Amino acid sequence: MDLITVIVPVYNAETHLAACLDGILSQTCENLEVILIDDGSKDKSGEMCDRYAEKDGRIKVVHKQNGGVSAARNDGLALSRGEWITFVDSDDYIACDFIEKLYNASKDKAEISACCCKVRFDDMEFEEHFFEGSKLFERDKSELYLQTIREDRCRPKQEAYYASIGIAWGKLYRRELLERIKLGFDTELSQMEDTIFNLRAFFHASAVNYIDEALYYYRQSHRTELKSARYWESFDAIYGRVSEKMLDALEELSLTEDREVFGAYCEESIFRIADTLKKCLLNTERKALLCEKRNSVRELALRRANRLVIKTASPSAFKSIKIRAMLLLLKLRLYMPAVIIYGLQQKLKGRGGG
Repeated sequence: MDLITVIVPVYNAETHLAACLDGILSQTCENLEVILIDDGSKDKSGEMCDRYAEKDGRIKVVHKQNGGVSAARNDGLALSRGEWITFVDSDDYIACDFIEKLYNASKDKAEISACCCKVRFDDMEFEEHFFEGSKLFERDKSELYLQTIREDRCRPKQEAYYASIGIAWGKLYRRELLERIKLGFDTELSQMEDTIFNLRAFFHASAVNYIDEALYYYRQSHRTELKSARYWESFDAIYGRVSEKMLDALEELSLTEDREVFGAYCEESIFRIADTLKKCLLNTERKALLCEKRNSVRELALRRANRLVIKTASPSAFKSIKIRAMLLLLKLRLYMPAVIIYGLQQKLKGRGGG
């Protein structure tokens, strides 16, 4: 069997790290190289990595200053020697046959194999399926692109969204593919860097084999930082970069010419613009003059990616009357009316107690 490299970025993960590493070392496939990138952890994660390396010669540990998950994954890629590469987050864990099943799904034809996952969210556990049944994507990958860009487009109907086929984990990549297209993670992004990574990987892969089996265990309960005030304060900057980088990738791959795929990008971008206005720029807690808020909305709407999206997207594509109205106002460049109408909506909502 080919050598498999497992890359694990580690940051302050002492609570779940042992379960993660035990799962990796218990794989039915034993020809492994495990690279642990201790990304400047402030807890005992680094010490735990060293202890595991002392017990198992397949483990290599790198200690470095904190640089983010993208830089850590890139460091792991640079050190890797395996013919196949997989990523595991340090607070998640994998089934004992995770690597064997993904390897068997890839070795004959596909350059990428992927599985679905089990989500652990607080006291709940349930399976998260990305498609209806197993699928092999070769020439026609539109469905794969759609699920990567708009996670709810091709997946079975569920009550909530937790994970996506565009996430870095839960996959096995042929090393030759990543080297051929010189693919790495964008260190300028703190969100959705793996989505853009996978969009390029899926496009260039000879085939992508999705097996509809939950072999990866994804923890959600620790990700409460996504609900924090600090997160929403930076939402505009984070997703402004994401929209630009995603558009760059779509243009590079000529996917802007695919009407359905580009339409999905536009729709998703409109939802992000609406969230940015609601939770960041026009948040009632943001103390700013009306003219300052108008200028913020104008600046948002005139960015390259957003300008194209606003021009392209059709209001009729959205069920929400609020989003339809917002998009129409932005199309007409009526920025001050957008600010005033949003403020009135918030006041009426406050009076209604909802």
